Amino acid sequence: MPTAKANLVSGSRQSPVLQPVSIGCLKEVPAVNVARGCSFGCVYCYARSYRHAPAGGEVYLYANLVEQLCGELDSPRRRKPWPRYVSFNTSTDSFQPFEELLEISYGAMKALLERGIGVSLLTKGWIPSEFLDLFASHPANVFVKIGLNSLREDLHQLYEPGAASPEQRLDNLRRLERAGIRRSVRIDPLVPGISDGVEDLQALFRALARLEIRDVSLSYLILRPAILGQMRRELPLSHSRLIESRYAGSPLDRVAASSCTQLLPSGWREGFYRRIEALGAAEGIQVEICRCKNPDLSVGLCDLEGRAAFRAATSGGAGQLSLFRRASV
Repeated sequence: MPTAKANLVSGSRQSPVLQPVSIGCLKEVPAVNVARGCSFGCVYCYARSYRHAPAGGEVYLYANLVEQLCGELDSPRRRKPWPRYVSFNTSTDSFQPFEELLEISYGAMKALLERGIGVSLLTKGWIPSEFLDLFASHPANVFVKIGLNSLREDLHQLYEPGAASPEQRLDNLRRLERAGIRRSVRIDPLVPGISDGVEDLQALFRALARLEIRDVSLSYLILRPAILGQMRRELPLSHSRLIESRYAGSPLDRVAASSCTQLLPSGWREGFYRRIEALGAAEGIQVEICRCKNPDLSVGLCDLEGRAAFRAATSGGAGQLSLFRRASV
């Protein structure tokens, strides 16, 4: 298991656990985030600039989340039907390497699955074996997307310093396949001039093809003032200047629930997306372009949370929540 590079602070969640999401590909799907903040420290992360985001180096864990989630679902005053499935990790990651956080993540997912509610998640972390065993007991109700933007270790250290390594994420895909869990890959964000080189993408697609991945979703970086500030502070000057130059002159637009977002020029994106689609097709991989982050292009909604993967959920009995046991790698 990777080592955490942040401090975990436990507290209580006061607001409801199941939260609506305004992003198009997640609309009408309740979201669950087991913590506020993330130890992965991804330099392009939009959630780091949220008003309630913890100070650098801290992750605020909702220690009462499982109890509160069960209370929301089982309340006799509840009038809405249970959701068909729930999306994890819209602003944090359930697989950060803290034992207490993993226990909460496991308990929340187990509570949902035992009630017949599906679990969809996107992660850049290492998935411990206990979760794979849980998922394997409910294969029709689990869909996992692995975030993987590049196989290059130097880019991993610069852009996602606390996340699982590229090889660990490929191993997640292998282990998910062996467990019979539906999985896919999200290549997001591609960083222009940094992670979108032909050789780098060919290597990534070939590695995914060897693991029998047949579709990926993909988008270029969308730039916001706070993200640019993070890049200026945390990246080498040559990287931040190159990235900034690619967006120079682009107007501020409303993209993915933010009105202060810069996109790469549409013609530039269209051309590069076509080339990337061809690289994927050469390896038997279909590339989906995310419409949420490309609202000016004629592309469809990416299946971020696995709409196509889930069948209607059925009610089931809820059992006791088990404790998470520390995983070994």
